[in-house]
Amino acid sequence: MEFSNEEKLNLVSKKMIAIIRQSTEERVRSHSANKNFNLSEADPAFNTINWPGKRASSICISSAALKINLTFYFSPDDVKKVAHQIYGKDAPGELSDDQAQDFIKEFCNLSAGQLVNNFNNIGFSLEMGLPVCLNCVDNTDLDLTRVTGLISKCEDLCCFSCEDCNMVMHSLIEIIDLDSLFPILNCEVSLNTELRSNEIDFL
Repeated sequence: MEFSNEEKLNLVSKKMIAIIRQSTEERVRSHSANKNFNLSEADPAFNTINWPGKRASSICISSAALKINLTFYFSPDDVKKVAHQIYGKDAPGELSDDQAQDFIKEFCNLSAGQLVNNFNNIGFSLEMGLPVCLNCVDNTDLDLTRVTGLISKCEDLCCFSCEDCNMVMHSLIEIIDLDSLFPILNCEVSLNTELRSNEIDFL
């Protein structure tokens, strides 16, 4: 069956978003040691300027065919509610804002690593950068370098929630070589998100 370029872009974009969501949802559950985290659609009116706490962590994943920027927006007070047990603390108030930020920064790093592994397993080689933390009103640390030969880009916004903790994930996917990505439609990603003790390096 022949597809137009527009149809190919639509199919590849949807598949990329599905892989990112699937991988990250399982990673947030394993990283927080909390299986109650659920993924849902984020409020379309979400605005980083009004996000409580104004904190974010971002990381870039790229290859010759595409570039992905993942950004996680969070409130330190929310994160403390699920992260304090990971740190061996009895109450959320025993964690500092910096520790909550480190928790998300490492989660950002692990999520990118999960994506790289998943894509490598289906024959697509990707490389990842280092996670950065920033205020939501300050994007100066984001890797927003202009992509040479950009064909199209798409965005996705979703929310991870558990009890009183909410985290928004923004994915920016920039497609450079559509033909090399098209075979991804026939691939199924096998997840292995079991968290090993040596994966957590912020404790």
